[in-house]
Amino acid sequence: EGLALRQRRPRMRPRVKASRSVAEVSNTRWATDLTYVYCGRDGWCHVPIVIDCPDRELIGWRISRRGNAQIAEAALEDGLIRRFVLEPEAEGTRPAVGQR
Repeated sequence: EGLALRQRRPRMRPRVKASRSVAEVSNTRWATDLTYVYCGRDGWCHVPIVIDCPDRELIGWRISRRGNAQIAEAALEDGLIRRFVLEPEAEGTRPAVGQR
């Protein structure tokens, strides 16, 4: 009587080929990821992170109730500051105080 809907047959979908990171030295390739953390009465919070691919080091992150682009941008900025601004300089090359 036409009361039941016809079910579609499931089909195989093409998968993206996985590839390994070819970066062998730090600061040549970074990746980003996003996860959620339950924060009790505040509910779920978004945590965007920035990872250095060769050594899998976490270099930047932020936590926020909103998962918007500004929070992800701030996580990337944290990574840049931690990696390039706050990185200790080689011994003997540090400028005198006030000359930076």
